[in-house]
Amino acid sequence: DKVVVLDAAKLPPIVSWGSSPEDVVSVQGTVPNPDDITDENKRTSKQRALDYMGLTPGTKITDIALDRVFIGSCTNG
Repeated sequence: DKVVVLDAAKLPPIVSWGSSPEDVVSVQGTVPNPDDITDENKRTSKQRALDYMGLTPGTKITDIALDRVFIGSCTNG
């Protein structure tokens, strides 16, 4: 066993860009490009998420206009 200590205050906030819990990026980041994913199933899944969300790869997260915001947790409770 080993202990890992992280200073969460130094981590930037993250937001979801897609429809899966793994579809997240730093608010300082950009929408990922599915073409960079070698696994065909994952690439297709990410492209579907981008299409559903109406996002373009490479778009800065800070350039995405928001009209609604949902703040949730793992259980959304």
